Amino acid sequence: MVFHVPVVEITLILVGAYLATLVTTYLPARTASLVAPAEALWYE
Repeated sequence: MVFHVPVVEITLILVGAYLATLVTTYLPARTASLVAPAEALWYE
């Protein structure tokens, strides 16, 4: 019995997960960077 590792599929899944992580962390960080620190603390 021969076991075949699907290298291309694993690579695509990893790259897709990495890109999804970058997008979901970049957008909130970008929005937060536009808020003044004093204004953010006002609502704390």
